[in-house]
Amino acid sequence: MVFAKRDGRIKSLGLFFALVLLLTIMPLSSALAVSFTTTQITNNPYTDWEPQIDGDTVVWRGSDGDDFEVFLYDIPTQTTTQLTDNIYLDDYFAKVEGNWVVWQGWDGSDWEISLYDISNKTTI
Repeated sequence: MVFAKRDGRIKSLGLFFALVLLLTIMPLSSALAVSFTTTQITNNPYTDWEPQIDGDTVVWRGSDGDDFEVFLYDIPTQTTTQLTDNIYLDDYFAKVEGNWVVWQGWDGSDWEISLYDISNKTTI
């Protein structure tokens, strides 16, 4: 056993090393009694891309069958909202932070940036 002297007291480092060893050989979820749940939030015949998450909100780019649109999933309510709905004009690179979702979209002549306010359900 290894001992270290500090402030006039002798402390055992053996217990510390035993704990470190125990945590390295046991799966972390077992050591902390943590469990995880996986929830599938899309189930459609189209491709979904580029998921982003912040807090209770997930956004991604997904096909609606015609082009790529931006979708938002609210984890507490388990609801999906399609934020864009334009025919043959793709939307890409959705990002979420706090109350805001931003993405890049083709307007038919060039690329534009759009901003969605989650609380007010408005797009700028």
